[in-house]
Amino acid sequence: MTLNTLIEKNEDVFSTKIAAGSLQTSSLGSKFPIKDAKSLPSPSDVINASQNETGLFVSESNQNQFDILYAKALHQAFDKSTRTKEELQEFLETNESNGRPLFMQMMMLKPSQWFRIHAHPTIEFVYCLHGSLHEYRMTSPDPFVNRNDLKGDEPQGPLICQETKFEKFSLNQGETLVNEIGSVHQSFIGDEEAAVLLVIWGGCHANTHPSRVLSKDSRLRPNVGWDI
Repeated sequence: MTLNTLIEKNEDVFSTKIAAGSLQTSSLGSKFPIKDAKSLPSPSDVINASQNETGLFVSESNQNQFDILYAKALHQAFDKSTRTKEELQEFLETNESNGRPLFMQMMMLKPSQWFRIHAHPTIEFVYCLHGSLHEYRMTSPDPFVNRNDLKGDEPQGPLICQETKFEKFSLNQGETLVNEIGSVHQSFIGDEEAAVLLVIWGGCHANTHPSRVLSKDSRLRPNVGWDI
């Protein structure tokens, strides 16, 4: 049994709100604050709170099993490295990530949606319910920004120097992803279909202004999201 096998679909809502060509505007679901990191909000409840926008839901009979599998997937994802283990442990002990509270939220992202190039001030855990999320992830010379540079109300993204290298990554339906504190990338949705994500995050990114993007990587779109 996997998470995605427990997701059900209201075909009428899904076809008119999410299916190919239907979603015209990206949106966010309600925020579910995580007050106690050892007792997360029910991910089933978070998904179901947006079912009128997505057509996706977890039936009452499957909610307990879904929530258990989600918690297991989260811990397995953060088990991938010493860095992610330590960052999850920090959250479990302090109820904050890099000094910020986290919450759980749905994201409904339209086709061709691009985010600004950004760093993550907090950990982020993403589960893809539908579609795919693509990223160009910074891999060198250093894949991470100093976490202390990402504090404050409006953290700024890093300088992207000429020698910076990026690798493409895709998160597909049914898969999970961890973004570490200080990780840098540009995320986007493909042109063919929308994406529906369930995320744990701090609600903000440290966006890099185009004037600070010196990389000549033609795949990047530094001006996206800026009034330029």
